Amino acid sequence: MKDDEVASTLKGWDVKDKEPHEFPPVDVERKLNISTQDGKRETNVNPSTKRQNTKVVNDPVHGHIKLVPLCVAIMDTPQFHRLRVYHLAELLITSLRERQPELNITDEDVLCVQIAGLCNDLGHGPFSQTFDTIFIPSADRNKRWRHEQASAAMFEYMYEDPANNLASKFEECGLDETDRIFIKEQIAGPLVEDNSDWPYYGRPQEKAFLYDVRK
Repeated sequence: MKDDEVASTLKGWDVKDKEPHEFPPVDVERKLNISTQDGKRETNVNPSTKRQNTKVVNDPVHGHIKLVPLCVAIMDTPQFHRLRVYHLAELLITSLRERQPELNITDEDVLCVQIAGLCNDLGHGPFSQTFDTIFIPSADRNKRWRHEQASAAMFEYMYEDPANNLASKFEECGLDETDRIFIKEQIAGPLVEDNSDWPYYGRPQEKAFLYDVRK
């Protein structure tokens, strides 16, 4: 995606006229009303809880990037130190939501996709692919190492670490255990061996397209 396309997506910002620095919080207010049909979840969680005090940072490549509070909390953990594909995942999922409302993409869907993009490469070891393809096979030829699995494990470790206080923040944003499973499935694929037509548990098959966003 070209910089000018990214800039046009972030309405109200003129990337070329801004100096690189962190902008003050931006309040985003809109009502959330998700109906319950066919067993789907119903929620009246106020999105201001999820997006209040949204932070905007200026990236030298992509320009202005909006960061929702839960993703900021994840970035503030000791285990995390880079944005990676968060921004592009957000652009794609929000574009789908605006252009195809019939897909019924919820706030929870968007936030889970953002988090998966944010945590996608947490499992890379030192020297990235060299660690995966050379060091690990040399250290243990019997070990099947995939950095995606390590990324999902690192995400779960961050969540479970009481020092990070992520559990309460997830709850405040209306995310539950199913959403956490969905996040890990986006990162690492199916978490258990399943020969059924739909091996995922985080989202139903009618939302299969969500698993392709991060790719």
